[in-house]
Amino acid sequence: MSDDSFIREVNEEIRREQAQALWDRFGPALLGLAILIVLGTAAVVGYRYWDESRANRSGDAFSQALKLANDGKGDEALAALDQLQKDGYGAYPLLARMRAATVKADKGDVAAAVKD
Repeated sequence: MSDDSFIREVNEEIRREQAQALWDRFGPALLGLAILIVLGTAAVVGYRYWDESRANRSGDAFSQALKLANDGKGDEALAALDQLQKDGYGAYPLLARMRAATVKADKGDVAAAVKD
């Protein structure tokens, strides 16, 4: 065995021991950090999906109520808009309230439209 190969083997063993010491010291913290990053990312993505799905449901309900109002079905539109005011998400309850006032005014009940 030559001196170079012996020195190389000793250097490799020293590097391996240093790497093992670093892993023993910082490995659990790195794993914990990686798990926190994955869980945080999953939480953000899950919240965005939940938020968008609520907004989409309210938007669909508002669109249906507008269709009913445009088709001349005022009472059905008012019922749908009232439900949206109670259960809507985001700006849709306010939009539903304003559109309900317009439907009431179109029906000739201006006093109720102004009251709402």
